Amino acid sequence: MSKGYLKHPKGSIYSKGYGMVAKQAMQDPVLSIEAKAIYAYICSYAGSGETAFPSVKKMCYDLHISKDRYYNHVKLLIDQGYIKVQ
Repeated sequence: MSKGYLKHPKGSIYSKGYGMVAKQAMQDPVLSIEAKAIYAYICSYAGSGETAFPSVKKMCYDLHISKDRYYNHVKLLIDQGYIKVQ
């Protein structure tokens, strides 16, 4: 195995990718549990980069939430500066 690379066994929970979640976001009392779940979901798509492109439809489907619920909680993430929508 080359130095600097992680190899995950086929079928492991990491095989579809992963990202890092900031502890500050998880400990922020202003954020709802739904906002934290959305933040973690977006982070899982960002990986080691700074951008992520999961669609709202995909996030709502995977998180089992409505679009209205999504928008209510993602507003907290935007207002608190955790994410920026472009």
